[in-house]
Amino acid sequence: MTENERMTHKRASVIKTGYWSPNKKEELVQRLAAYEDTGLEPQEIQALVAASRRSDDAAAGWISVEDKLPPLGQMVIVCREYDWGGVRVEQGCLDLNGLWRVYGTRTKKVTHWMPLPQPPREVSSRDQG
Repeated sequence: MTENERMTHKRASVIKTGYWSPNKKEELVQRLAAYEDTGLEPQEIQALVAASRRSDDAAAGWISVEDKLPPLGQMVIVCREYDWGGVRVEQGCLDLNGLWRVYGTRTKKVTHWMPLPQPPREVSSRDQG
């Protein structure tokens, strides 16, 4: 959402301070009602947005190490080539020196990587309807 799309804007004057747009009060109330109708807390919405972004990253598939590297220390799925011509998919990370580690051992043969999927979660009563 851009600053122009926001319903609230910081205002500070000698008389009043706060976040709101008096010219759009009705639209503000309608948007608040739509948010409240979701039944979700702000933290839940933020978690859904973060999960959606991670899902988008995973849907993009394999990322070449030539194009982009994951953050240092973040466990990811890696594609590793072997001298004998084989390829394996394993879990690894870039250590603090920027070197690949797979099963705790440094390796130079990582060609591609992708983010780990989210672990399964238990179904709550809210999810069941």
